[in-house]
Amino acid sequence: MTKHILMGSLFVLCVTACFGQHAGRFRSDSYGGLSIGQMGSYGQVQTVNGLARGPWFVGLGAGLDYYRYRNVPLFLSATRDLLANRRSALFFILDGGVDLPWYKRTPLPYQNLTSSFRAGPFWATGLGYRWRFSDAGRRALLFSATYGAGKLTERQTANGGCYDPPACTINSGTDTFDYTNRTMRIGVGVEF
Repeated sequence: MTKHILMGSLFVLCVTACFGQHAGRFRSDSYGGLSIGQMGSYGQVQTVNGLARGPWFVGLGAGLDYYRYRNVPLFLSATRDLLANRRSALFFILDGGVDLPWYKRTPLPYQNLTSSFRAGPFWATGLGYRWRFSDAGRRALLFSATYGAGKLTERQTANGGCYDPPACTINSGTDTFDYTNRTMRIGVGVEF
């Protein structure tokens, strides 16, 4: 955990040094779309708020993703315009952070177990396209396609017990399950 905090602090220091020369402008990007993977297609929303300067945009993001188990990715996002003119731009996206669980397993009545989910790493990378509504305006329509992964860990503890003693054995113990959700994310959003 200390390694992640140190890396994050170093990144923030570098970004601050880059933006410290000239003031950037505040920008907000909000998306809605689909997370598509082996388990199917599920809805997701996210917003990124930060500073834009020249071709760079760096901000803090949060989302809500319903893929497999509902989770909340919290991340640092950096985008860089690759091909840009006054009305449109193709840009590169790089996100990294933590995937927080927002899911509570409800055991079946005959199961005597407790379950808890824990956060794991989150990352995504891809391309986006921005189309401005006017040449000088700040508002734009956004399209993005990213590939990424989020990891959640579940600990299940069986508390023993049996409702039908002759027909079952009493098991107790703890099992740990790692869920790595690799998804393609397609999003449509707005910039303001």
